[in-house]
Amino acid sequence: MPNTSDLDRALVAKLAGDAALTALMPDGVWMDIAPHGSKRYVRIRLIDAANESRFGGRAYQTKAYDVEAVALNATSDDMDAAGARIEALLEDVALPLPPDLALMDLIQLRPLRDGQHDDRDSSLHWFFRGGRYQLRASWPDSFTTPQ
Repeated sequence: MPNTSDLDRALVAKLAGDAALTALMPDGVWMDIAPHGSKRYVRIRLIDAANESRFGGRAYQTKAYDVEAVALNATSDDMDAAGARIEALLEDVALPLPPDLALMDLIQLRPLRDGQHDDRDSSLHWFFRGGRYQLRASWPDSFTTPQ
């Protein structure tokens, strides 16, 4: 049985490996939180997950992620470009998964767009662009009937 964190790592690898996105968000691509001091990065947060069983074992997993470009005091054009690049990279495309996992689909459930004042300094503004994505992957070996 593969480690379901492989799906998380595949998302990070897909986004971090894109030169256009990393030029817009040079502080990296991170699960959950970025390192202290980051000002332009992509954040991936797991929102929901569910497993489906077949023949007494896990057959596939569905995960929902919020994938957002996050930037401090950015221009709208930069943020729109980052959000569009995330969409282009994740909408129904291949992911670098281990051989024991098979991607079923990866789709955007809804776009995300937000902005807020910094908690400590209201003259600073954080901007967010991206989407909520659903990823479904299967364990192909689990579809065989036990002997």
